[in-house]
Amino acid sequence: HEVATFLDADLTTDVKAFAKQTKVSLFIALLAAKIICLSRWSGQRDICVGVPAAGIHALGFGNVVGHCIDMVPLRGELNDSEALCDFLVRLRGLFYEAIGNQIFTFSDILREMSIPRSIDRPPLIPVVFNLNPSSDIDRFGTLDAGLLDMPRYAENFEIFFNLYDEGDTIKAVVTCNKALYSSALVDARFEDFKTVLHGFKTGGHKPVSALGLVDAKRARSLLNLGGGPTGDLFAPKPAVHMGDNALSYGDLAEQSLNVAAHLRQSGVQKGDVVGLCVSRHVSILPAILGIWRAGCVYLPMDVSYPSDRIAMMADDSGAALVLTD
Repeated sequence: HEVATFLDADLTTDVKAFAKQTKVSLFIALLAAKIICLSRWSGQRDICVGVPAAGIHALGFGNVVGHCIDMVPLRGELNDSEALCDFLVRLRGLFYEAIGNQIFTFSDILREMSIPRSIDRPPLIPVVFNLNPSSDIDRFGTLDAGLLDMPRYAENFEIFFNLYDEGDTIKAVVTCNKALYSSALVDARFEDFKTVLHGFKTGGHKPVSALGLVDAKRARSLLNLGGGPTGDLFAPKPAVHMGDNALSYGDLAEQSLNVAAHLRQSGVQKGDVVGLCVSRHVSILPAILGIWRAGCVYLPMDVSYPSDRIAMMADDSGAALVLTD
């Protein structure tokens, strides 16, 4: 199915200005944002995206009229310590190199790599990204002319991001496998894409790792999920049961905040490992959530372990603190 959405005028203007400042095309800037998103979503640094390209000139068929499109696999390896502007310039070079070798077609690549074929997924490039440049063609001689977007009733790839530069805005038509992507998920993924693009305005010389998928507003919303009208509505309702003991959502939120506050007061820093060596009880859940709310790593320890083993685990993990009964 297809999902259509837009980049608003302000964001479109900012992205075009950033691309110009970085001396790359609008396509490269948008492609870089998509590769960063794909890396964040998948947890991988080595990303391969398909880019449609008209290779008729490379193949010596410049006089042929028709929709002669080949798929160019573009490999973008992310280095989180690399500055964003350097990544864009490097991606531009990779793109030019790939386009310059179109005589080696996508089919040739698949044959050379001996990639096994499967009926449930496309080979090598499940994701395709394209930008259609703006066009002011409105007449051919005495004939009125315009661009018509033909709906796609089938897609060869899992998801196809097809963008249209409409001058003041950028339109996006996303065609995807509806068995994998609902309309709501596509909308959420596009919000991630916009968040990364917003980060371009101030992140040119910052490392790629500084670009996240959650902006400040969304981060505050996530951190405050336990408060406000929705949180108050669920606060008295039971959240967890263990035997005859139970905790409400309100109890869970309050106790986990107390654990997080205790950890901070004890000098524990964000990213530290905190061991949890307690018997199985309903209070174990607020302890785990409290460790996470303090920004720490939770290390489970079984109380039945010998003390020497628990000490070895704490020492080997570099635990800053161990919580006990």
